[in-house]
Amino acid sequence: MENSNTVNRGWLKKQVQAGKMEIKCQYHYTDDYAHDAAVGYGKTDWMDATDYFNDGCGINWYFSTQSGGAWWSDDAKTEITLLIHSNLSFRLRMKAEQPKATKPTPTGAKPDANFLEGLEVVDYSEKAVAIFGDTKAVKEELKAAGARFNMYLSRDGAKTPGWILAKSVYNNLLQSA
Repeated sequence: MENSNTVNRGWLKKQVQAGKMEIKCQYHYTDDYAHDAAVGYGKTDWMDATDYFNDGCGINWYFSTQSGGAWWSDDAKTEITLLIHSNLSFRLRMKAEQPKATKPTPTGAKPDANFLEGLEVVDYSEKAVAIFGDTKAVKEELKAAGARFNMYLSRDGAKTPGWILAKSVYNNLLQSA
């Protein structure tokens, strides 16, 4: 029966290759153990694991050795110990999640309804209007206003490309024009 703290080295290798892991070397001993321990030979601070494994041996060597193993180092399962052999041990952890990119808030002058001239604005739902027509020239203004493009809006029983915009935003645009 496998220990629940064991980490599959194949999975771990894939996480490293995907750039999702950080690593630090806990120890790396040569034939002079006393000296290595005294000077902290091979120890590193946390760094990108992909960068670390791009050395002369290459990532495949580290994950194909028969000896060693990988296991969760703590109960919270935030760090993994990777033992290559008795003289080489690493700690790995997932990189901190990067916040999801948010669309920038438009800066500068807010658009007014003038850019909608020549386009068809229809009441689409209780909370939204749909904008149809040749919108390529005003695409950025539509985005800045908060409109979302949809290739498959229902219009007269057919699927038609257009933009959806909240009625409250549309009404504000009309007031500012």
